[in-house]
Amino acid sequence: MASISVSGSRSTVGGLSQFATANPDRPAVLWSTLDIVKAIIVVVVGTIIAGIPAALIADSLLNSGQNYEDNAMAYTVVLIPSMVVVEILFFVTAVWFGPRKYRQSLAALGLRKPTRGVWWLAGAMGFAGVGLVYGYDAVSSMIGVKSQSTPDQVFDNAGPFLVVAVGAVLLAPVIEEVFFRGFIFGALWRRRGWVFAALVSSLLFSVAHLSIYGLPVFAAIGFLFAWSYRYTGSVKASVIAHAIINTVTVGVGLMASF
Repeated sequence: MASISVSGSRSTVGGLSQFATANPDRPAVLWSTLDIVKAIIVVVVGTIIAGIPAALIADSLLNSGQNYEDNAMAYTVVLIPSMVVVEILFFVTAVWFGPRKYRQSLAALGLRKPTRGVWWLAGAMGFAGVGLVYGYDAVSSMIGVKSQSTPDQVFDNAGPFLVVAVGAVLLAPVIEEVFFRGFIFGALWRRRGWVFAALVSSLLFSVAHLSIYGLPVFAAIGFLFAWSYRYTGSVKASVIAHAIINTVTVGVGLMASF
């Protein structure tokens, strides 16, 4: 990534440099809503394309009558596109349609030093997020809505667990914050204001988790993380909070499997 550099000489891109100067409280990003749409399309198509060979390989490993969850190797293979490949695509497209295209540094994606305190905010958001996840599960259970938790088979075998751990704990906290907050929220914030940007980016963040059950709680967490980016000028706090939430949920799932 060292080849991506700041281009202070790029004085105007449709008048956006003047906008950035007149609005110093908002990120001086140059990519457009169309760039965001293109990135999302590439992520969706790329994940589907990666899923086809993964499904074919997984199917070849199954015995007659088996589901993916019944075969550790097949389950491991079929999880890779949705847990690892999609994260790689998030990062590549955010950089490709953002800083690389407009010759900005990665700081434009929120990868910069925060302007205000991080650790207290990250911890508060992390524990608030954990509270939202498990509080939502508790309320849903009381009203008879069944939780769509991670299948137990993920924690019963090393292969599936390793894929989930790498995707959810190591990759997602950094990459999803770069994509949904730095790339999507940052661009929409500059054009439409932070509330609109937070609503749209948090909704997309929620939809990306492919869980109708979890839509409200993921959207709420996404909105909180967007506010954090606005407050600190960086994705650092939300990355840490995201990591706390995912580590706790994966850890709880692992302990519950014993």
